[in-house]
Amino acid sequence: MFISSNHPLVLFRDFRHLFAGRLISSIGDKFFTIALAWWVISQGDADSRINLGILMALNLLPIVLFGPFMGTLVDRFDRRKCMLLADLCRGSLAALLFLLIATGTLTLPVLYLITFFIAVFVPLFEASVSSSLQQLVDEEHLAAAVAVDSSVVYLSSILGALLGGVLMAIYGVAGAFLFNALSFCASFLFILSIRVNLPAVVSAVPYFEQLREGFTFLTSHRPLLYLMALFGVFNFFSAPLLLFIPMIVNDLMQASVTWVAVFEACLAAGSGLTALYFSFSRRTPTHTYPLIFAGMLLLGLMEAAIGLSADRYIYALELIGAGVAVAVVNTMALSLFQAVVPPAMKGRFFAVLSMVCVAVVPLTYLLNGFLTGIGPINGVILLNSGAAIVVSLAVLVIPKVSQPPATSQENLV
Repeated sequence: MFISSNHPLVLFRDFRHLFAGRLISSIGDKFFTIALAWWVISQGDADSRINLGILMALNLLPIVLFGPFMGTLVDRFDRRKCMLLADLCRGSLAALLFLLIATGTLTLPVLYLITFFIAVFVPLFEASVSSSLQQLVDEEHLAAAVAVDSSVVYLSSILGALLGGVLMAIYGVAGAFLFNALSFCASFLFILSIRVNLPAVVSAVPYFEQLREGFTFLTSHRPLLYLMALFGVFNFFSAPLLLFIPMIVNDLMQASVTWVAVFEACLAAGSGLTALYFSFSRRTPTHTYPLIFAGMLLLGLMEAAIGLSADRYIYALELIGAGVAVAVVNTMALSLFQAVVPPAMKGRFFAVLSMVCVAVVPLTYLLNGFLTGIGPINGVILLNSGAAIVVSLAVLVIPKVSQPPATSQENLV
């Protein structure tokens, strides 16, 4: 699909630089995740699987613990400087990891510690980005910019998975760590080149009072809170797809690990292409809730189809469909959030949203891992599909956020 002259990546230089920096650093993160898993597993320790689980948890825990606190900082300080600080800290820690593994002095406890602190700065960066989109594009192109921004995760997953194995084969785990550190440097330079001023809303309110205001805002805008909660529940039933894929390949198909990469690429491709398709939209659709309902329903139907299938090529098509469903829900919900959350509240809101979505991942992995250990995989997948369909029906009955006209930013009911 060609990029039209009306696309936000063409029209807005600073948004283009933010997108480039995020994409490069996200690809580096994918390499880093692959390299971390391989380094832990290759140690030959009897507890390597447990160690890997701890490491993955440490990548998520800081987002849950510190997300709201980082979001409050984003609303108090210049958002561009927050992004630069996050990249500088993450890049420095990734460079330290590279030096330790290159000199053969890296130990598992040190890896745990550095990984934890790298993850601490993730919510600072992500909340800063989400809070800045409205200032980097005009109102007419905000929905398209949200779609482009959400495509970064999917595109980096595809490119990272395809290139990560090649990079590690040539340069090893140390090379992947170095690439991750350099990717943060590249992101830092792109964000440094942003010319638009991204100041925080000046507030004399003390920090903890401002933190409390963020939660008060959510509880006083119940339709927004309900939609956020459903968004988190949706993530609970969509995230296990990445857990089910290796189980399907190994237990049901009895195929090689190549098919894991193929299926994950299909899921990411369906999401990425759909997000890019929405990026050509010129404004937030007025039928956001019906599209969210359709996306959640489609996920449930695709999961049901996966649970009832037995052919690898049919699996691939169904995972593409599931990817489409995930992107529809994510893009529509995030576009609505961008349109209705006041600029002064965006840092706190999106930090809490990330906290909710990330918090459910280890819970759903734990639950579905337990269920697949005591019952058939297909049955567990069908259980998730039924739950996703029920969640989609809830979209039809919850109170609706009033979608504002193009000039309004705070039209909530």
